[in-house]
Amino acid sequence: MYRSLKQITLFLLLASLSGVAIAHHGWGIYQGEFELNGVIKKIRFMNPHDSIVLEDEDGNVWKVLFAPPYRNEPIGFTKDSLQVGWTVKLYGQRHASESVLEMKTEIIEHNGEVIYEYPHPQRRR
Repeated sequence: MYRSLKQITLFLLLASLSGVAIAHHGWGIYQGEFELNGVIKKIRFMNPHDSIVLEDEDGNVWKVLFAPPYRNEPIGFTKDSLQVGWTVKLYGQRHASESVLEMKTEIIEHNGEVIYEYPHPQRRR
């Protein structure tokens, strides 16, 4: 009986950890160089990634992802760095599936000024 309970507990622990690994997609699904212009509609700064909702010039609504908060906060990028209603220009990679309106952002420009650069040593400029 004790051995069965121990096995069940171990199984449940491993199963719960595997869900965390599956949930985090990594950045591999975002490909190619991509540029997007639009208006910020919503700001969401929390785990697993800071993000905004952006409406592009054609009225399409995009989910725009940034680095996780633990990377953004040390460089001073917080929810106060952006404002709903701002028109911004984004550079990064688009989701590999054309039907998914989502991008990983490396650079944000507002009024010609860079206000965000992805905090990673291999970031391109």
